[in-house]
Amino acid sequence: MTDGSDDLTDLVEKHIELNRDVIEIDEKKWAIHGRIAYEGEVIAATFASESEAWAGLLSLEEAERNQLA
Repeated sequence: MTDGSDDLTDLVEKHIELNRDVIEIDEKKWAIHGRIAYEGEVIAATFASESEAWAGLLSLEEAERNQLA
């Protein structure tokens, strides 16, 4: 992930509504995207590959579950 794992924690704290999917930005950049109430659609995090993006999304979902526990 280009943003670092600490940024996943930041995303959980910002309460971004994730679309739960990964999008291709270009051949070498993939992203998790979502919505922020006051900003609309946003790129939540970027990754170097599709598999890293899916792994990041799974990590983010786990972090959200842990925060709710």
